[in-house]
Amino acid sequence: MKKLIKMSSVIVTMANKTNGATTTYTIRIIPSTKIHAGDVFKIEFPKELSIDHGHTCGTRSSKGRISPLKKVTCQRVGLLGMHFTIADIDAKHVAGVALELTVSDVTNAHSLRPSSSFQDIRFTDSENSNDLSDYPRKVFVIT
Repeated sequence: MKKLIKMSSVIVTMANKTNGATTTYTIRIIPSTKIHAGDVFKIEFPKELSIDHGHTCGTRSSKGRISPLKKVTCQRVGLLGMHFTIADIDAKHVAGVALELTVSDVTNAHSLRPSSSFQDIRFTDSENSNDLSDYPRKVFVIT
């Protein structure tokens, strides 16, 4: 089995931290490899959260920077999986530059306890769906 390159960072935040609120989640990724159009970012949300069938996804720029992501599409996989397909990305994008993905209509946990960890965080390539990189550390949210 091929050893995957680890992503530098994955941070998940929510617009509204109220327990049980439906809000937009932002996933900030710093990939360790160059990302291309067609590559897919995969993440499994914790069981304490829920994703509405009417969810939307997009990209976001942070701190006045222009995002190298121009367009993404997303698909819910099962109850809590999300696959973000990179539809358009700046050709000058390099590894180590932050990418921000958003998904709307996520319902926060109803508890004050930290969530269980997001799972199966990885990028797969556009040509043959091979895993490019993963993030083995635990990622939690607290409402």
